[in-house]
Amino acid sequence: MERVKRKQQATRPRRRSQRLLISAKVTVRGECADGTQFEEQTQTINVSSHGAMVLLNGPIQTAQSLLLRHANTNDEVQAQVIYTGGRQAGKTQVGIEFQAPSPHFWRVAFPPDDWKRPKGNRQ
Repeated sequence: MERVKRKQQATRPRRRSQRLLISAKVTVRGECADGTQFEEQTQTINVSSHGAMVLLNGPIQTAQSLLLRHANTNDEVQAQVIYTGGRQAGKTQVGIEFQAPSPHFWRVAFPPDDWKRPKGNRQ
């Protein structure tokens, strides 16, 4: 039994940064497949230094480019859709990845250790 657990853990990919269950208000902007622009206010389900999970009404496709704006700070970050999942409260779960890690975007007072940038990387 122990052998099976170790093998499963070895094959499961490790997350690049820890997820935090934080509900932050954001505005998501993008362009639909037909070229029409959309903007939707929503909130996160969870966040990480690499992105977030949000709920969206509109038709969303994997690899779609988005712009996220944090409602409290008005900071913006470029991102893309990396996952579309089940529906919750009539909306689609959407996994969003930042173009570059942005550990300070969420303004977490005590971020996990894996959110900290290596020395020399000042982005």
